[in-house]
Amino acid sequence: MKLVVDANVVISALIADSKTRELIVTLEPDLTTPEFVYEERELHRVDRR
Repeated sequence: MKLVVDANVVISALIADSKTRELIVTLEPDLTTPEFVYEERELHRVDRR
């Protein structure tokens, strides 16, 4: 399955135990996102070491 997702969907799925995260993990879709989403992710990244 191919899904196009924006930054809000990606970030929300990463930070919360949600239905979106569950779907991404269980369906193992081929995610497509604009290049700027990676830049957004880095801007809001919290180093959890």
